[in-house]
Amino acid sequence: MNKKNYVKVCPNCGSTNITNDFSNAAKLKFGIELDKRCDSCGYSALSFPEVEESKIKDFKKKIKN
Repeated sequence: MNKKNYVKVCPNCGSTNITNDFSNAAKLKFGIELDKRCDSCGYSALSFPEVEESKIKDFKKKIKN
């Protein structure tokens, strides 16, 4: 069986350098789901698209800068 790997990709810049955003202390205190943050451009959102690893280049081409 061929298992596909998916990675989170920033819809703003196409980077895969995505981490949890710990800047909202209230979310941490009350256990609310943390936003994700792109460490390359600073874009922050609750969720990021997941793209098949082999198709990241195609995704980046579709991003409007």
